[in-house]
Amino acid sequence: MKIFLACIMLLTLVCTGVLFAQAQMSQPSSNSNPAEEEIRRLNVEEPEAFLHKDPKTLARLWSDDFVVTNPFNKFVNKQQVLGWSNPVFWRSLPMIGK
Repeated sequence: MKIFLACIMLLTLVCTGVLFAQAQMSQPSSNSNPAEEEIRRLNVEEPEAFLHKDPKTLARLWSDDFVVTNPFNKFVNKQQVLGWSNPVFWRSLPMIGK
């Protein structure tokens, strides 16, 4: 049950991030610059890579000092997350819009 709730919470966060990023990308900016455009592109690319279970892209996007809390509220680093062969939340997240 705890894993299920943790997966639901993670799904909610990822969906919110994807929707926010898509809304931001759809708004044209008359004074955008190349750095801003790159940040917006990366902001969309990261959740997409996560949802498509693409550890190579995540490894490229995440910094070496990346830290996140797992569903058990423990801190894990980039190497630990990418080292999981089949994380529970990777198995459980449905593809958005598919």
